Amino acid sequence: MSRHAHGSGSGGQPGAWLDMNFTPTFTSQFLQGFAMLPGGAKTLILLFYRALEYVLAMYSLPLEVYLRFRWGTRALTLFQVCFLVSLPVSSLLLTGSSLLTLFLLGSAVLGVCHFVEARQWERRPGAPHRMSHLWGEPVVWVWVARQLARRGWVPGRLFSEMSVLRFFEPATGLVGVGLVFLPPTRPLGVLLLVSGTALFAKRHVLYSRILDARRDRRDAVVLGQMLSDEGNADRDGGTLGETFEVRLVVPLVRRAEPPPPPVPVPLAVARIVAPPDAAGRPRVECPACRSTVRCRSDSLARPMRCPKCKTAFVVDTVETVEG
Repeated sequence: MSRHAHGSGSGGQPGAWLDMNFTPTFTSQFLQGFAMLPGGAKTLILLFYRALEYVLAMYSLPLEVYLRFRWGTRALTLFQVCFLVSLPVSSLLLTGSSLLTLFLLGSAVLGVCHFVEARQWERRPGAPHRMSHLWGEPVVWVWVARQLARRGWVPGRLFSEMSVLRFFEPATGLVGVGLVFLPPTRPLGVLLLVSGTALFAKRHVLYSRILDARRDRRDAVVLGQMLSDEGNADRDGGTLGETFEVRLVVPLVRRAEPPPPPVPVPLAVARIVAPPDAAGRPRVECPACRSTVRCRSDSLARPMRCPKCKTAFVVDTVETVEG
């Protein structure tokens, strides 16, 4: 968490603010140096930044629309859809590759479908809100997770949503490595490699933003708790150190509540199939395996277990068999 030192002017009024960053990063140092560059250098850097932003945003779409569905309204704009629609025509005129044109035509159709579906979902009455910047849900990995769950596997142990977002989906562009070496599929292979690389870089930037937002949310909770503890310490006449000590020690000495007692499972009921013999031991039929078990007359009131199938049961002493 950054520390800030602020100066004040005369008369106690706020004056010039001096922001001191004690945790410098590449971004903060670049912004400080960018402010000192001449105008021509700033223009070149901005042009390079905008060109890189355009390449990552546009050239990852032909592959991304195949991998995602249920997009947000702001994640797929009309400008991007028009770009996808223009790609098949450009491919047919410039390369003449039928496979590449078909792939781009499918991207254009999927882009239009995602665009229309997002707007219809937003206007649908009673529909749950979908984040407008949502870049869709994974199509392939949702199906894979369902298949693994049906077979008793836990998909979260094998891959997480973030790993699918950052690595698994961009890795589908590696299919183009095998297509590059074949002349008929070379243009399609080059497009898949370019689109997969752009998708990997774009997802890394998105993941960094998600990580920063997550850290900001946790820092806000901790900072709010610290300020609340400081206010309680001032009000109660204590110190902030004492408040923190109590807040940290109490969860350690708090004992967990005892678990609820187990619910008794009703036992199967066995019946007496033969009267007691000379030794006073009746014959009982196991309700599971139907085998007969000899038991003592004084043990009929207690649960017993079949020596063959290990099933626990109780004996019905009301129904008896006459000898």
